[in-house]
Amino acid sequence: MKKNINNTDFLAAIGGIKVNGTIFLSRQVPLSLENMEIVSKDISEQIEQIFKNTQNLLESMEYSLKDIVKVSIYMKNMNDFIKVKKVYRKYLENINPARTLLEVSHLPKNSKIMMDLVAAK
Repeated sequence: MKKNINNTDFLAAIGGIKVNGTIFLSRQVPLSLENMEIVSKDISEQIEQIFKNTQNLLESMEYSLKDIVKVSIYMKNMNDFIKVKKVYRKYLENINPARTLLEVSHLPKNSKIMMDLVAAK
């Protein structure tokens, strides 16, 4: 069974799709829930916000970051990888999901990073 998921605290674009026991979250950008704007120009703060938003969304569906099995990261500048890796490890170090990392020329709202995630139980 397929179900659209959206937490009322989030924009529809930050929601996802649940198919059976798998959640697909796409286009996770670093939006502040207070004003729906990019939280900062600093990529470390941006990925931190993505993980906070993702964690809140997953918890609203009775999932957690531990259920993440796949992450796709889109970055505007691969030179920021060390900063991204540091925050990524903070949240997913012991989980070790499959990961794809791509450099892209443009992202929504001019963010420096965007992620797609898959969580499964």
